Order: sequence, then structure tokens, then C-alpha cells
Amino acid sequence: DNTWLIEPVDKGDGILRMLDRIGGNPDEVVVFGDGLNDISMFRKPFFSVAMGNAQPELKQLADYITDDNDKGGILHACIKFGWI
Repeated sequence: DNTWLIEPVDKGDGILRMLDRIGGNPDEVVVFGDGLNDISMFRKPFFSVAMGNAQPELKQLADYITDDNDKGGILHACIKFGWI
């Protein structure tokens, strides 16, 4: 039994296409990432949050850097910005 994982070529484009289908506003999108495969999401108009354990290149593009993903980084960012 084989398992295949295929990363999308452009995650940012995928988000925009989804928003187009549901009538969403790109200015209201928050993206979280830690790897180089997330770079395509770290662009305007999205608000980008890099995990504390993220690749340095991603941290340079981020609007905000939170804690590591295994230390509650997403939760901490969401609380900080009042999203939850």
C-alpha cells in the first residue's frame, strides 16, 4: 500500500480560487506556515503568520512570527489578534 503526497504548485493561487468560488474577500485571509512550500501564500493581500520553527526565508516574508507549531503557535497568534 503506497501513500503519495503531492503539494500544490501554488497554495496562494488555490486560496484565491477557493475565495472566488465562495465569494470570499482575500483581505480577510490569514495564512500560517512553516516550510518553503508555504512561500506562495506569504503575499499580499493575505496576512501571513510564520511559525517559530519556520524556515528563515518564510520568517522574512511574514507579517508576524508566532511560537513553534508544537508549542501552541496558531492558538497564541489567534488570541493575540483577537480572532478567537
